[in-house]
Amino acid sequence: MNSLYDLPSVDLTPSIVVSTNESIWPSAVGAFLGAFSAFVFGLITFYFQKKMERFWKHKSAVVEIEHILQDNLDQNSANQFLLKGAIETLTRNHLTYTLLTQLRLSDDINLRIGDLEVLNKYFDYKNPVLKINHGMETWQGMNTQLQQAITANFNLPAPVVHKNLNHLRDQAQSLLKFMVSLDKDTEYLLAYVKVYMRKERHIWTRGVHKLINKNIQFVTKSEIDAEIKLLKSEIAKISQESKERIEEIMNGQIL
Repeated sequence: MNSLYDLPSVDLTPSIVVSTNESIWPSAVGAFLGAFSAFVFGLITFYFQKKMERFWKHKSAVVEIEHILQDNLDQNSANQFLLKGAIETLTRNHLTYTLLTQLRLSDDINLRIGDLEVLNKYFDYKNPVLKINHGMETWQGMNTQLQQAITANFNLPAPVVHKNLNHLRDQAQSLLKFMVSLDKDTEYLLAYVKVYMRKERHIWTRGVHKLINKNIQFVTKSEIDAEIKLLKSEIAKISQESKERIEEIMNGQIL
């Protein structure tokens, strides 16, 4: 019978299972470069995505300006028509109940416009609009106060009433001059915007123009002048059609 001491000996010395001469550094560097490239590509994609969002926000703001200008052109014409009627009424020493409508402006459009030139032109237009809106509000306030004073006291001397009516008429005539002047500003900016939108078709359009034509404006004066002529022609056509329709209604040709 064999004893415990007769068991065969076992070599417990650790041995190398896999042997390689390759270093781990190339694999680690490759993995790092791959992750870094993906990170950089993600940043570039994010940057261009934000640029595109900013561009379309700017385009939308320019389109909004065009709509505001078209509305203001129509509304300013209507206000002038009403104010001329009020002046005729006041000249006859009669009270007028004319209601003028405020012109439109956008409060936050400056945060969405991405072109400094467009922004500056909009601000140049905004100031006279604010003054005219304030002038209309002041004139209507004066008119309302005069109506209330005369209604509350029918015994006011005629010279006093006529003097106040004449003063209100003079203020209306001054306001009318500013309204007529604003039409020119509105037509100019509307023509500029129309040309601008036709030319700025892509995000790179203005950048390419600056590289190729450094000394030439993106929208030239000749382009604006040509657009103004076209705009005035369209306005004259619409006005004539509107006049003819009103005459037809007044003559009972349209039921």
